[in-house]
This record gives sequence, structure tokens and C-alpha cells, in this order.
Amino acid sequence: MQATQDVELEVPGQNANTDREMTTETTYGHQDALPPLPLPALEQTLEAYVKSCEPLLTPAELEHTKAVCHDFLHGVGPSLHALLEERAASEKNWLEEWWETFAYMQPRYPSAININWYGVLPGNWGPRDMSQCESAAIFTVALMKYRKDILAEKIPVEKMMGKKLCMHQYTRLFNSCVIPDEDCDEIRVYDHTQKHIVVLRNNCIWAMDVMDDQGNTLPLAELVNQFEAIRAEATGLFDLERYPPVSVLTSENRTNWAKARNYLVELDPCNQESLEIIEKAILVIALDESSPATSEDIARNCLLGDGRNRWYDKPVNLVVHENGRTGINGQHAWADALVVVRVFDYCIKYVNENFKSKFLERSKIAPPAHKPRRLHWKIDNNAMTAIECASAAVSKLIQASDISTMLFQHYGHAFLKRYKLSPDFFVQQAIQLAYYKTFKFLPAVYETAHTRLFYHGRTETVRSLTNESLAFCKTMCTSKDNSEKWDALQTAIQRHGEVIKNSLLGQGVDRHLMGLQIVSEMSGITPRPSLFSDKAYELSKRYRISTSNISGGAGASPIWGGFSAMYDDGYGICYALQPDRINFSITCYNNEATTSAAEFKRALEAALLEMVELCLSRNVIYVGKSNL
Repeated sequence: MQATQDVELEVPGQNANTDREMTTETTYGHQDALPPLPLPALEQTLEAYVKSCEPLLTPAELEHTKAVCHDFLHGVGPSLHALLEERAASEKNWLEEWWETFAYMQPRYPSAININWYGVLPGNWGPRDMSQCESAAIFTVALMKYRKDILAEKIPVEKMMGKKLCMHQYTRLFNSCVIPDEDCDEIRVYDHTQKHIVVLRNNCIWAMDVMDDQGNTLPLAELVNQFEAIRAEATGLFDLERYPPVSVLTSENRTNWAKARNYLVELDPCNQESLEIIEKAILVIALDESSPATSEDIARNCLLGDGRNRWYDKPVNLVVHENGRTGINGQHAWADALVVVRVFDYCIKYVNENFKSKFLERSKIAPPAHKPRRLHWKIDNNAMTAIECASAAVSKLIQASDISTMLFQHYGHAFLKRYKLSPDFFVQQAIQLAYYKTFKFLPAVYETAHTRLFYHGRTETVRSLTNESLAFCKTMCTSKDNSEKWDALQTAIQRHGEVIKNSLLGQGVDRHLMGLQIVSEMSGITPRPSLFSDKAYELSKRYRISTSNISGGAGASPIWGGFSAMYDDGYGICYALQPDRINFSITCYNNEATTSAAEFKRALEAALLEMVELCLSRNVIYVGKSNL
């Protein structure tokens, strides 16, 4: 599949709910018919790589990089590429194992901040004035309904412009866990006969049955009662020596956590039993003691919290706050964020359709037939030391993290579409303009694109910084008239569309280069190919602006969230477009003097308002709703 062929594609996130149709086809019935992940041509990748480096390098540096790529193409490159071709010939997804290993399983840094992400559910889902336990129970019912449908393969296949997408990621949502090892972690998926979830509250963990012996979800009233029982029992469990926060170990450096887990297993059989109950559980619900009042408060708590009331290795921690507000802390290894957005969009709609106007009367809550079981641990001095070290380490991570949110309500994708502008492409240019005006230069910029058109596809990098986007930012900082600025914006958007299209079609740069570097290192080639030691190679993938669009598409619930920055001096920017607004999450590290989430928020808002003036200056009549 060539990058130049004419295929109409959506942008990542935008309208990604796509063509869901209620048909008789099964969720996974099409999987084997999906095309394999393409392996781009070597020369094509090198040309695209050089092009992506142009706005980052001086003329002399660029000439050097061109020479390096020429030498690679006419030297060791073809033999390394041939190894990838052999792999692609024998595996439908030549990248899958490597991506999971090197992106998620092998890194030793903590998952808590570096891999896990957060989501915030809208505040208006479900009945009004729900208590924490009512909120937890009603969402448990919705998640169990989704689980039933996905196991029965009744969830419609997602499509993109009529093409079926890979649904493999959904197979690991329930009853799975990342298991730490000293060198490389692994994802384990357990059988679906388990009937329990695990609930975290006040440093302790409970196993709570949510299904009866026939596999039916327990009545809502009984679930509420069980959550209430957990809250009541947790009230008096404040003795850290008797009830240490074992869960905080999952926030540790992966090797440290693996050693601690092995030690706990060897220390006492009850520890292994408790670990297995957690790891095999359907899902995790965290009953937090905080009551976040603002979007920023809930975002901060869902991403960071205190590091104790989470099991970071489970696919999803549903975080339910004291005031009923609900969010997510998600493990990235098993799936990408948009998959989870689909799941929770389904759940919110299910709740609103079935429970929006009615709820329990307290008098109808019967005594529980099932009782939650608090998990027990055998902890000695060595284990306690590991827990204390993990608590101290995650506290430092939390203190070093900065987060700001912006619920931008001046306009949304409906306004932009009336000017025939791709909302995603427009926001990408706004992010770069905000950075350029703040720092007077642009670094490498990352946007996530999915590759789910292909078998077991995950993501490809969109190298969003282009000559055209840099030219647009420079033009916006001049006194040129709005027509010239508009033309520069259109040119930048057009170029961004070309780059994103290639990534969606499996013709991106980063994953191919990653594969070439892996086979080079596995082959033991000496000296190391100069391509991988060239300044441009590191500079072009040092993404100080890391972005992701998690818009759910037409009719989707307003779910939004974010993730941490990739580098100490960088930003993590996640956004979700709604018809009349754009929700942003902005993260960075406050131990870096040059970055500030609040300052970037102000710069981004200014850029969005400045750019909309270009739209308003056009001779176009806007007839839709706007808050401008």
C-alpha cells in the first residue's frame, strides 16, 4: 500500500466513533481478514525522515543528515530492511511484539506517571445527586453489561470511512493485568469465570462479587450495599502498620516492584492468594476520599492522586470520588486511550438510557447475599521498607508533576467545520503557535495516529512539526494581513493532512526506524550505523510537545483526559473536541524552570482566539451556534 494512493481517512479521534452499525456480524469475526501491517519502502521512509528534520536543523546539519541517510540507503540499510521484510512475511503484524515489549514492558521507570493516563467522565451522567456508592454501583452495572456484550461478541465492529478496524485490543480489557518482572513485564489475560472485582479504599483492598453463580450481574441494590459495607469497614482502618498500602508498590520502578512482589509471594501464601485475586479480577474500583470540585482537581487526582489508592497494573482503575464524580486511571500497555473512550461512552449512554430518571429508594436496599472480603497480607520489616520507599518515590513523582486543564468554550468543531477546516489539524497548529510564541522556536511534535486498519494495529507517530507549520507560526508573528496568515494556515493544515494520512496507512516514519534500529542491535552490527547516532535522529524524536486527540466523534459522550509529558522540559497535551467546546489537558514537570502548565494554558487560549480571528475575517457567513 503506497502512501500516495487516494484513500479518504478521518483524523485520529475526530469522528472516530465512525460507522458503527447494528448488524449480525460478530465483534471479532473479521479479524483474520484484516490486512497485515505494511512495511514501508526504505527509500520512502528515509525521504520522509529527512523532510521531518528540515525545520529542526541548520542548513549544515541538514546536509550532514542527508549524507548519513544516503550512506545508510546505499550501505547497511537494505540488509537491515531485508530482515524486517522476512519478519513481515511470517507475521501479520511485524511490529506488535516489539512495540509492546520496548514501549511498555521493558522500560523500568514507574508506570504510574510515565505510562498510565487519566480520563474524566462528564459530571452529568446518571441520576442526579448520587452518592459515592451509588455512583460506583451504577457504573459497575454498566461495565458488566459491556463485558457481557463484548464476551458474546455483540459489540459492533468499529469502522473508519467504511473500512473495518481491528478490535483485538478489547480482548484484554477485563480479567487481565500487567505482571512485573525484574527485566521485562508481561500482560496476562485470565479466564473470564471470575465473578469478582477489587475495590480499594483507605489503603486496603477488598474482593467483591458482582455476579451470581449463573453469571448474572447482581442487582444494583446489592452492589450499593456491598460498596457501603466496604466504606463502613474502611473507616477504622488507619493503622499503617496493620494495614499498609500494598498497592503503592505498583507505582514503583518496575524492577523494584518485581522484587517486592516476588518477596511477598515467598514470604507467605496469603500474599500470593491476595495478589492472584487482584490480578484475576474483572476490574478495579477505587473509592477515593477526596471530593474534587473543579475539572483541574479531578484531573489531578485521577492522574496523580496520592499513589496509594490505585493498582496501576490493571487495565482500568475506575476512580469514584466522595462526591460521586468519576474518572479513570488507565494502563496504556494493553490498549490505546480511544478504545477505553469507546467503552466508557457505551457505559454512559447505557446508564442514561436505563437509569437517568430513576434510582433506588434507600428503603429498597436489602441485606447483601454476598459480602466483600478484605484481602490480607503478611508484611515483615523488609516488605514494610519496600512500601515506605515506594510511598516516598511516588510522592516525589507527584510533587514534580504539573497539570492544568482548559475547558475552552468559545467554539468547537462545529464552528471550524463551517470554514472547511479539519478541527484536529486546526488544534495542532494552535498548539504549535502557542509554543512558538512562548519559546520562540519549535521542537519535534508528536501526535498519535492509530493503525487499526491493520491486523493488531496500535499506533504510529504523526510528526506534526513541518516546514509549513513553522512557516505558519512565523507568519502569525508578523504584521502581515489576515489573508496571508489564512493562506499560511491552510498550507500548514494541508501538509498536516498528508502526514497524518501516511501514518494512518502504516506509512509513517517512527515505527519503521524503530524496527531498523532493533534489527541492527539484534544483529550486533559494528560499528553502529551512523543513522542512529546522528544528532538529527535523537532531536527529531525528542518530542517536547506530545499530543493526542481523544475526541469520541459524532454523538459521543464528552469524555476527556490526558497523560504526562514525555520529557522533563516538554508538555503532554491531550484534547477532546465537542461541537461547541474543546477540552484540554496540559501536563509538564514543575522541576523544570522553563515549563509551566498554567502559562502554556494561557498561551494556548490566546492562540486559539487569535486563530479564530482568521476565520471571522473570511467572507463566510456563519449560521451555527457559537460562543464568540
